[in-house]
Amino acid sequence: MNNNSLKPQQFDRVIPMDEVATILNRSVKTLWRWHAKEKIIPSPLMVNGRAIGYRSTTVEAILNSFQGGK
Repeated sequence: MNNNSLKPQQFDRVIPMDEVATILNRSVKTLWRWHAKEKIIPSPLMVNGRAIGYRSTTVEAILNSFQGGK
């Protein structure tokens, strides 16, 4: 039996927009501007047609890109 089949899969948590804004210390409006006009961050995910947010790995990548740019 393959040992990889026994390991549980790890899924990215989808972080809501308001929580992402808090993590980045910016407003939700700023996040939308960065996405729509300035193309600084990728498009958010829509879950079940309602909830909007980002995967935790995407938020980590955004944080790393901001830290690398300073």
